[in-house]
Amino acid sequence: MGGYAQAWYSRVNWGGVIAGVAVALSIELVLSILGLIIGFGFSKIKSTDVLQGIGMVVGGWAAVSKVISLFFGGYVAARIVGSQSYSDGLWYGFIVWSINLLASLIITTATIAGLFGFAGIILLVLVGVLLSGVEITTSNLRSMAKVTVIFSAAVLATILLSLGFALLGGILGSNRSTVNKVEEKTA
Repeated sequence: MGGYAQAWYSRVNWGGVIAGVAVALSIELVLSILGLIIGFGFSKIKSTDVLQGIGMVVGGWAAVSKVISLFFGGYVAARIVGSQSYSDGLWYGFIVWSINLLASLIITTATIAGLFGFAGIILLVLVGVLLSGVEITTSNLRSMAKVTVIFSAAVLATILLSLGFALLGGILGSNRSTVNKVEEKTA
């Protein structure tokens, strides 16, 4: 077979990707804690009525935190690796978004699993409520289902929006001087 075997190499700089994911997760954590501090630190709770709109505020802040953090994650990844084109920046933004989404899922799942002990206590309380004669109506169940659907749609919209910002961060993090030189050579 007298030919030489061509060495395989990856076009992806995984160090840059890991740095981008770490930056995204760190910024998201900091923004989430900041949101808790502002939300609970400056609110004046006088009744339970204030809790009615809390889900929208928390969900909105989580979406903003995710979008901002993934923008910077995509930007850092593309900047560290010295992306040679906008399409490279897009790919780095996409990879950072993908790994961040999986990491967030793992972290959330671990958190929920840790709360199962607490969930057992709540289940016992619910059984106690049912045994005490409190009635759960179909109207209540429909309301819970509606809230679940709205929440799920908001999570999906946030995921897609965060993808867009991770891609934008990757594009803006691309080395513009190199991109311009490559575009001039091909023209």
